[in-house]
Amino acid sequence: MTKNNVLRVVILMGLLAAYRTAWDGTSGEPVRSSLTNIAAASTSNAAPERADRSIDIAHLLGQFNPAADANFCQVEARYANRKGLYLRNEVYSAFKQMQRAAKKDGVSLVIVSATRTFDAQKRLWERKWTGARRVG
Repeated sequence: MTKNNVLRVVILMGLLAAYRTAWDGTSGEPVRSSLTNIAAASTSNAAPERADRSIDIAHLLGQFNPAADANFCQVEARYANRKGLYLRNEVYSAFKQMQRAAKKDGVSLVIVSATRTFDAQKRLWERKWTGARRVG
């Protein structure tokens, strides 16, 4: 794995951790994930715990417009490599905090990918599958 890819993985892990903290409201305290809850429920007679009641099926399936959703905001150009990217509000806030801390250490962080609808993801995948877009 190249140094560039390692940095991308670290950034992704940081964003996921920030997202999970914001989403679960745990302030960094360990929580049981939905998969853990499902696994625990499958070995008992108890009903599985629901991770978060505010998740709706449209979000899970990518069938929504982040530009029209109050839970999402457009990423400012200074934080991204292009215009038109959207992130959940709490993820964007966590990214900006992480970016400021990284900048103090001489590391430049830029958002290169963000929320995609199902259709956008499908188009991207199909372009790679047909060879119209480079994989990697």
